[in-house]
Amino acid sequence: MYIKELASKKFLVVDDYGDMRNMLKNMLQMFGATAITTAKNGAEAIALLEKTPFDVVLCDYNLGTGKDGQQILEEARHRELIGLSTIFVMTTAENTREMVFGAIEYEPDGYLSKPFTKDILSARLNKLVAKKANLAEVQQAVHNKNLELAIKLLDDLIKKKPRNIAELIRYKSDLCLQAKKYDQAMLIFEQALSIRELPWAIIGTGKVHFARGDFEAAREVFQDLIDENESFISAYDWLAKTLLAMEEPGEAQEVLKSAVELSPKAILRQKILGNVALNNNDYECAEKAFGKTVSLGRYSVFKSPHFYAKLAISKSNLGSANAHGNALEVIHQLERAFGSDKEAKLIAKTVESQVHANAGETESAQKSFQEADKLYQRLHNKIDPSSTLEMAKACAAVGDKERSVEILKDAVRNNHDNKELLREVESTFHQAGIEGDVKEMIKRASEEIFQLNNNGVSLAQQGKYDQAIKLFNEAANSMPGNRVINLNAAKVLIRFMQREGKNTEHIGMARKYLDRIRKLDSGNPALNTLQTTLKGIVDS
Repeated sequence: MYIKELASKKFLVVDDYGDMRNMLKNMLQMFGATAITTAKNGAEAIALLEKTPFDVVLCDYNLGTGKDGQQILEEARHRELIGLSTIFVMTTAENTREMVFGAIEYEPDGYLSKPFTKDILSARLNKLVAKKANLAEVQQAVHNKNLELAIKLLDDLIKKKPRNIAELIRYKSDLCLQAKKYDQAMLIFEQALSIRELPWAIIGTGKVHFARGDFEAAREVFQDLIDENESFISAYDWLAKTLLAMEEPGEAQEVLKSAVELSPKAILRQKILGNVALNNNDYECAEKAFGKTVSLGRYSVFKSPHFYAKLAISKSNLGSANAHGNALEVIHQLERAFGSDKEAKLIAKTVESQVHANAGETESAQKSFQEADKLYQRLHNKIDPSSTLEMAKACAAVGDKERSVEILKDAVRNNHDNKELLREVESTFHQAGIEGDVKEMIKRASEEIFQLNNNGVSLAQQGKYDQAIKLFNEAANSMPGNRVINLNAAKVLIRFMQREGKNTEHIGMARKYLDRIRKLDSGNPALNTLQTTLKGIVDS
């Protein structure tokens, strides 16, 4: 029996076969649905998702040339084109191991093997609609980055003990982790596990251990999960992340290799494996991983010039007869793939300089570096931190190690709270053959930021807002990529205006800092609160 809610839903059907699209449309019409849109490929599907908030997406896995179903789901989640209340069902006639792992890993809400009847489709949709029936308000709060409100809404729903209470509790635990409410999250996991062994709750305890810095406990949780179920892919990712934090990159690489053997289509995991292998000087493994990211990235939202750059470096270091020529060919592919993109051009020239230096072609290395340097002077406050690291490597490759160190210090000052990037800084330091204690350099730079931030906050607490604003303004201008500094710069300005009244200059400054945070860390829970408060000041 079809529940009436299906008739009111907006459906998107994605399939490259016209007959299949028509068949699914007919089935949905039998359930009473009238708002049914179809797409024959990934590009059409994404374009439609950009324009319309669909309630249910039925998407085939294999769509021929272009994005496949997995990449559509990946992009829709990454760009927030679908939300918590959206139902995404993957359909497929394939059952290869690679496809199954790839589809399941991105956790669609449902999975249907073709062929299926209207009764099977109805049963699955009825179950999923009931599972997500009361999540619209929660989804809106999450979309607005208001995690506190989303958690409160879930608490209110959970008190009513609806049929989907188990799902609501799981969603709440995820949001608690995102909001860094680790004690609250751990309580949820422990309560769930006191009833029965639930994999999501077990891995959740490991995530809390990791967030608290108890890496040994986290390692034990993730390893036990893998030992009990070698197909639990996300446990591999977290185990590798934990091993890297414990400075065991060799073991981390082996864990990631096992994961990509099970599920080779996860582009971000291939990227991490490539980075770890490159840092471990395992150029053969790095070449394989980055080769995969380049091929997977062709239709992926995560396509990046850095994949090509790292592939070129890997090939350049292989030492084979054709290594140099193969590396240069990858750089040409990068330039063709990203056209006039200025940051991509910068990355291409920095890597080209390194490749020429590896081959002993000093003059060519200098020429490429000079082109890179001109671009860097124009872009260095607007580029991704990874591009900054490539510039530091290029400096070292042409013999300017002193400037390389300064660039690395700048990267640390802008990203002192980004542990993964700090590990990349350490690796860059060693790969460039720079003498000195990189850990001490990072420690000193981080302490400098910590002290500066504390001084600014202290001045504001004492009511010395003019001094606090001046200090944070100077710091934010010298470190435009530092999330903490820019967030506090905006916060001080807003608090000052709350006390003294709005000021056009201060409004413009606060907006500038919040815009930076939005680009650097759009999921920051404080961002929505500050934006709302600033809007209230402007409208007052």
